[in-house]
Amino acid sequence: IAMVELKAAMAEGKTTFGKNIAVVEMDACLMGLFEVAYQIKESCDFVSFSEEVEPMDGIPYKAILPQIVAATTPEEVVKIIVKEFKTYYEGNLQGFSGVTKSAVKCSELKGLSDNFTAVLQGLEGRIAEYREPIKASRSEAVVFQDSHGNPYSYTDLPHFIGLLKQRISGEVTTFLSTLEQGFGKAIVANAVLRDKYQGAGGLAVYFPSKKSQLDTNLAGLALYQDAPWFNFLNAYYGTGEVTGDDDTNSSDPWNWDDWFLSLNRFENRVNEGKLYGFSAGVEFETLKDKALAVIEAAARSGKHEVINGFFKPASGMELPKCYEIVRSEAMELLAINL
Repeated sequence: IAMVELKAAMAEGKTTFGKNIAVVEMDACLMGLFEVAYQIKESCDFVSFSEEVEPMDGIPYKAILPQIVAATTPEEVVKIIVKEFKTYYEGNLQGFSGVTKSAVKCSELKGLSDNFTAVLQGLEGRIAEYREPIKASRSEAVVFQDSHGNPYSYTDLPHFIGLLKQRISGEVTTFLSTLEQGFGKAIVANAVLRDKYQGAGGLAVYFPSKKSQLDTNLAGLALYQDAPWFNFLNAYYGTGEVTGDDDTNSSDPWNWDDWFLSLNRFENRVNEGKLYGFSAGVEFETLKDKALAVIEAAARSGKHEVINGFFKPASGMELPKCYEIVRSEAMELLAINL
């Protein structure tokens, strides 16, 4: 369902019931976005969701349902969901490198948007000056792939804001502090598992790593009508890309951001019959060819290593050693289901 359709469907539900829906639990992947919650803030009281891809089991309904029957408030319900989600996956990650789950209070989102706007207005006209602190903070913040499989497109907003506050000075830091206080009011529950996600605050925002990945079709979302985030993105990318920020300027023809690939997640996609961007109906041979092309590219470049279960470029690695490592891992992975 598209975000515009989601907003309309939720509004229809509110009309049908004559009141807000108390809790919307999004038992789906990559939904933990400011933009998603903002689309439906007028139709529900609380939303719980995940910034990251959820494991196949989703939320543990057997553990959650008996508790929410006894819950007295919607906020208590979402806190139970977040707590039990973390508990369930602490010893049962199903091949994933970690999980996230959070919940937001919708009545706080307009105020949060206003605080966000104050930050963006404080940065307006000074983006070229602050470009390097912004870039460094974004690079260090916890990031997630987007729903099309583009890596790094969703950035944890509280983490990014906290890092940016450490790197800049002046009046805008006051706005950043106020926004951080707003996160504390709006995000009522947050849970992360594993070091990879430490620092994630429970609410992501669309912040693609490259100008070429910016989807202008999203400009009509409700959040962007109230907060000039999309204007900020256009201004940020328009200040002149540093080498490697955008594929039109990158000296690396393999565009490493595009080929960032989790070993565990790759295995899961193979088992499901999909790989980033492929639907379940694609034949496995197509997946295998695509995967081999990615791995061969990494091998030919000599810039490959595995860090915390992820393919990443490495400097100074000799080609023969790199090729041997990648080829070995590729054949092991591609042996699945064959």
